[in-house]
Amino acid sequence: MTERICLVALPSPFLIDEKVFPPLGALSVATSLKAQGYDVRVHDGPVHEIPTDCAIYGISSTTPQFPEALRALKQIRGYGGKRVLIGGAHATVDTEMCMRAGFDGVIVRDGETSARIAVKYRCRVIEAPAENYPIPLRDFIDIKEYRYLLDGIPATSLVTTRGCPYSCAFCCKTSDRVRIFPAEQVIRELEYLMENYGFRAFMFFDDLFILDRIRLERVCNAMIGWNAKWRCFVRGDTILRHGAGMVKKMREAGCVEVGIGVESGSDEIRKTINKQEDTKTLGQAITMLRGEGIRVKGLFIVGLPGESPETVNETRRFLEAYPVDDLDITIFQPYRGSHIYDNQEKYDIFWHDFDLRDSFYKGKPGAYTVNVSTSKMTTEDLAIARDSLEREFKVWREATAPSINQ
Repeated sequence: MTERICLVALPSPFLIDEKVFPPLGALSVATSLKAQGYDVRVHDGPVHEIPTDCAIYGISSTTPQFPEALRALKQIRGYGGKRVLIGGAHATVDTEMCMRAGFDGVIVRDGETSARIAVKYRCRVIEAPAENYPIPLRDFIDIKEYRYLLDGIPATSLVTTRGCPYSCAFCCKTSDRVRIFPAEQVIRELEYLMENYGFRAFMFFDDLFILDRIRLERVCNAMIGWNAKWRCFVRGDTILRHGAGMVKKMREAGCVEVGIGVESGSDEIRKTINKQEDTKTLGQAITMLRGEGIRVKGLFIVGLPGESPETVNETRRFLEAYPVDDLDITIFQPYRGSHIYDNQEKYDIFWHDFDLRDSFYKGKPGAYTVNVSTSKMTTEDLAIARDSLEREFKVWREATAPSINQ
C-alpha cells in the first residue's frame, strides 16, 4: 500500500479573487504521481483546512506565497510525523531559504518526475528533467469552483509550453530550456475539457503560446468550427513575423483577445531590460491584431530601472498613439533569480530588504505595495504614476473586473 500524498496549492491573499484559475502545476504533478500508483489528493483551500490523514505533503509556492508556505508547514508539523516537501518557483530560485525553513525536501524546477523520486528516495534536494508532461486531470478539484469568464462564457486555463526563449532582465526565469507540447496533445487537452466539463472558452497561460508557428497553425486548424473562444499571451515581434494571415486564422479559430507585454512606452527602458522590441514593432503588432478583430490587453510595468516622470509620460503617449482594449499595470517587484535582482548595482533602481508578504507583483487596486525607487522617482511617485495611468486608460468590465490576476 502506497503512502497517501497531499499536494497543497497555497492561498494568494493579495489577489482580488483567488478562485479564478485552477492550480495546474499541482494538478500536473498529481496526475504524474497517480500514474505511478500513488494515492494523491490536491488541496486548494485555507491552510487550516489542510487534511490530516496523509503521510506526505507537497507544497507549491511562488515567492509572494512563501509566508503562506511557512504557515502550511507549521500547520502540518502540528499533525505529527508528516513529511513535507516544497516545490514551485520559489523553491527553484531560493532553495537555501526553503532548506533553512525546515522543509524535509526541496523540488527544483519541474515536479512531474522529481516529486516521484523525492517521495521514493527521501531526497533532500532533487532536480530531475520531466520524462513527460501529462494532461492534468481536473478531477482532483471541483473545477466549477473556479470563476473565470471570457466574453461572458465560463472558461478555464491550460498550459501548453514550459519556459521562454527570451531573457528580459525583470523576469525570474526558472529554466533556460523551452519545452513545447505537441499540437496533438494540446488538441487532446482541449477536447478533454470540452467533453468532460463542457468548457467552450479557454485561456492559454503559456508565456508565449504562439512561439511555434507550425504548432499554432495546427491547433488553429483543429479549432476552426468548434465555436470556441480563447485568449493567450503574445509578443509583438512574433505577431509581425507570423503575419496578418496567421492573425486572421487565430481569429477564425476563436481567438478573441491577447495579452501583449509592452512593459513601458520608453524604448530606452525596454533596451535596459533587454526586451528586444521597440515602440514601432509593438505599435504595428497592436494595430494588426485589432485590425483583424482581436482585442488587445496591454501589459505594463511601472518602476523598472531608469523610470522617471518622462518615461511615465512616454508610456502615456504610447497608449494614446496605440490604443488598447484593456490594460494591466503592475509595479515592478524584484525577485531573486532575475538579472535585475542579482545585479542591482548595474541598474538605476533601489530597494532594501522587504517582507515577502509585501512582494506580490499583482494586487488589489489602491493597495499596491511599492518596494522600489529610482534616481528620479520615489516609491510614492511610482505608486501615484501607476494609479494615474490605470485611471486614465483601464477599462473595467463587469465580466472581467474580478480577474486582475489574469
